Amino acid sequence: MKRLIFASLIIFSWAGAGLAQPMEITMDAYLLKVRQSHPFFRKEALTVDVERQAQERLTGEEDWVLSAAPSYTHIEPSRAGGFNPRRIDQMGVSLGASRYFWGAGSTLSVDYGYTHTNLKVDDISIPLPTGPIAMPNDGGVFQENSLTVTYRQPLIQNRGGFLSRLAHTLQGFNVDASELIARENQEDYLLRAGGMFIDWALLTEQRKISMTRLALAEEELGRTQEKRKHNLVDEVDMIRAKDAVIGARQGIRLLETALEGVEAELMALASLNPELKLAPRFDLYAPASDILPLPRSLELLDQRSRLLKTLDVRLEQVAQSQQGAQEMEMPRMDAVLQAGVKGGDKDFGQAAAMDKPQAMAALVFSYPLGNRAARAEIARAALAREKLAEERNNIRLELQTSIKGVLARIYALEQTLALDRGRIKTSEEKTAAELKRYEQGRTELTFVILSRDAEEAARLAHAQDSASYQKLALAYRALMDALAPEMEEEPKP
Repeated sequence: MKRLIFASLIIFSWAGAGLAQPMEITMDAYLLKVRQSHPFFRKEALTVDVERQAQERLTGEEDWVLSAAPSYTHIEPSRAGGFNPRRIDQMGVSLGASRYFWGAGSTLSVDYGYTHTNLKVDDISIPLPTGPIAMPNDGGVFQENSLTVTYRQPLIQNRGGFLSRLAHTLQGFNVDASELIARENQEDYLLRAGGMFIDWALLTEQRKISMTRLALAEEELGRTQEKRKHNLVDEVDMIRAKDAVIGARQGIRLLETALEGVEAELMALASLNPELKLAPRFDLYAPASDILPLPRSLELLDQRSRLLKTLDVRLEQVAQSQQGAQEMEMPRMDAVLQAGVKGGDKDFGQAAAMDKPQAMAALVFSYPLGNRAARAEIARAALAREKLAEERNNIRLELQTSIKGVLARIYALEQTLALDRGRIKTSEEKTAAELKRYEQGRTELTFVILSRDAEEAARLAHAQDSASYQKLALAYRALMDALAPEMEEEPKP
């Protein structure tokens, strides 16, 4: 009894698996899955991150920079004697901290210095009638401490820190452009994936049409065989009916082979389990609701196009570069202010008091004669802007031409689809008439089969034209950068 129950459960499970319907998936859900799983999208996002980190690296120029420089010096002068030292030994250390301020283009530095000097001086010999007398002359040890604050402010060139921030600003344009290009590349990829999804829906619909044709052919074969038993039809009618069934099965097998290939590729693109049973939930015959008239499409194109926005970013980048070159052409004059305290003594404690104030103010002026580098950069930037402006006009014209071409083909296909529907209706009426005449014995089965084949061909052509229409609608949305509006936010895996 247990074995019987176990065998029954296995049989029922097999039957349930065979009767299970495939899970349907919409195009939007499928494209979202592709975005979440395909490495292409992660690669494009990383491209933007690389540019963003390159910009972040440039902000390090505003960080505090610490420095330390310990030193030791030993000097033996070539001429000793008298008041000249015979040997000098000096040890010291210099500690500093400096920072660049982009907002003003200025530099602030704080420096501390300590030196320990040991002088060795020969004794002084004083000649006397009674003989020379040696007077000791010990240079001894001297220690010095100093603390200095220096501020440097540009007054003409780089006033306000424009040149200081220029590299960071220009890299920001690279970040914006790379993000727009990444979005465009991702949408192009989704366009190809969406086209394959439509092919999947088309093959599924064509298989459904052919299955209906097969069912009718098998039904006709059954009726013909029954009539043949009663000698109501000739042998050739039964052969024709069998041939129609075989032809329908062959057509279905070809469609199933193509369908298996498309499904395998679609599953791989979305990283889905190939054993998962899926079916497209897509109305192949639905009219596109987001196709706008040509004037409105061209207006939105100028507002939405990522390609045009990318060129606008590049134009602004070149303008900033040109402004930087014009800034470099200006003379450089910096105000330098310095204040500090110093202390020196043989005793370290006395030297550390640093009770000797000191201050300095200066103007530093420089200007390269000719300044050919800056002038060449200004000319180069002007030419680059002109080239980019022409490139923008060219791409805008190409996009407008593409929009016009796609809309023209969409409108033409809408008329073709209307003719397809009329042809299907006529084919249905013709099939019904031929079938009625055949049942009355007024015609041969050949005309019924031909009429049904023509009806199937009309339905298949309608499905093919509908798929072409849906692909054009998809291409229109991609041209308008509206294929996947949710792309403005990165998908979460």
